[in-house]
This record gives sequence, structure tokens and C-alpha cells, in this order.
Amino acid sequence: RDFYQIGAIVRSTNYGLTWTQVATSFSFGIMTGIASRTVSGTTHILTGDYSQNVYYSSDDGATWTLDTSLGFQAICMTIGSNGMGFIGSSRAAVFSADLSTSMPRTWTSVQTYVPSSQAASHFVYGVSTINGVNVVAVILSSTGSRIAYSTNSGTSWTTSMTLTGVSLYCVAHGDNSFALAGGSTSYIARTLDGGVTWANLTTFPNTAGVIRYQAISVLSTTTAFVAGSNGRIYRTLDQGSTWTIVARTGVELQSIAMLSTSYGVAGGAATRGIYAVVP
Repeated sequence: RDFYQIGAIVRSTNYGLTWTQVATSFSFGIMTGIASRTVSGTTHILTGDYSQNVYYSSDDGATWTLDTSLGFQAICMTIGSNGMGFIGSSRAAVFSADLSTSMPRTWTSVQTYVPSSQAASHFVYGVSTINGVNVVAVILSSTGSRIAYSTNSGTSWTTSMTLTGVSLYCVAHGDNSFALAGGSTSYIARTLDGGVTWANLTTFPNTAGVIRYQAISVLSTTTAFVAGSNGRIYRTLDQGSTWTIVARTGVELQSIAMLSTSYGVAGGAATRGIYAVVP
């Protein structure tokens, strides 16, 4: 996938209309995901890079500090309502840490499911949680993907589904039970039991051929948005039973974050822009 940007964190304070580079003192590697959550009045923000570093902000992204060097690539991240942060990485690993503790934090690594002899060829491309206790991860390998879930803040994991020939890139929760996962070959799946079982959804209004669903933003127990490699953004109001196209950007989309049904941002492939829905 070519969705990573090199060397910058940018911040907007006007609904995504303009952006300013921050954290200019760092020499970033290839930047990966970003996650934020307000817990007990503090907004925690995590991002990472392929140079194995994790960066942290607690002031809405105005200033940043180097949290730690994982020793593994930081591919994706999520934050629970209990203040637990999770980072998906190479070697099928998910790291976790309590973000209320002082830095440098100790990030604990647990392999999601594979034997150590196979771990080098597996990558956690998506990780999601609401409460920081029930966590779901999507793991990509050269032959396909797996979905794994944890009910104890990532201490142990159970594989719930294995797919051959499908690359899963993203997963997002609406509550502790409802979540969506998406990937290649126009594949998107839904769980209603916290990740224990999954069902493939085939109701997308897709007329653009086989595409990749590369990012999901779930707003509630019913409403979610999915961004595709065909540049389209899809919305469901009924947990994925039916979908409508709400935007056609014309460029490959690789990220989306919706704050409400009337405000959100979506990122295009390298150098192709950030798109905003402004309230």
C-alpha cells in the first residue's frame, strides 16, 4: 500500500480548511496512523512511524514529544475510554500502554495469534477499541488475513476469522459489540458480538469494479462511513445493512475520520490532498 506520508504532522483548527505543520523539530520516518481520545479531560493523541517511534500529544496536537521507540514498526493505533493505548505493529504484535502514566512509557507487546516462527511475515494493519478492554485487530500476511479479538486489554488474543486471498486494512468499533472491517476485493465484514463472529456484507452500491476499502469511521451503533480506493465515500445508517454513496472525490482515499454526520476529513493518496466536510 502507498498510503503513508513521510516526515510531517499537520494540524487544523478550522474544520480542515487549512493545515499547519507542527512538531517540526523531529526527523520523522514514514508516518503511519493517528488516534485520539479524550479521557478525564485530557485529549490523548498518538501517531507513529516506520522508524519504530511513537509520538504523543496531550494539547490537541499543538506540541508533541517522542513517547518511545518500540523496536517494531508502528503501523496503526487506537485509544480506549479507559486511557489504554494500543499500537499495531509488525511481527503480528499489538503493543499496549496506560496513557495516564508518565513518559517514557513502557509498552507491552503481545503476539496476536501466530507462532513465533511465522510472526515475521504478519502485520497488524488495523486495531480498534471503545473501552480499552475489548479490542479487535486485523492481521495481514502474504496469503490473506485474520481477525483476532481480545477481551482483556490485549493480554491474550483469539482468532475469530481467517481469510485467504483477502487483505484486510482497517477495523473500527461503534460500541463494544458492533464493528466493521474492510479490505481488498471489495470485502467488508460486520460483527455484532465484539469480534467473536463476522459476516461479509454485500450491500454496497459499488459500480466501479473491485476496489479496496481502506478506512472506516464508525460514529455510533448504527452510523458508519467507509472510504474506498475508487475515491468514493459510503455511508450506512443501519449497521451496514444498506449503504449510499455520499461523496465522489476522484482520487484514491486511504483515511477517513468523521466527528459527526456533517463534519469530517478524508485523506487521499500521496500529494493528492485532504478533503473536508465542513459543518
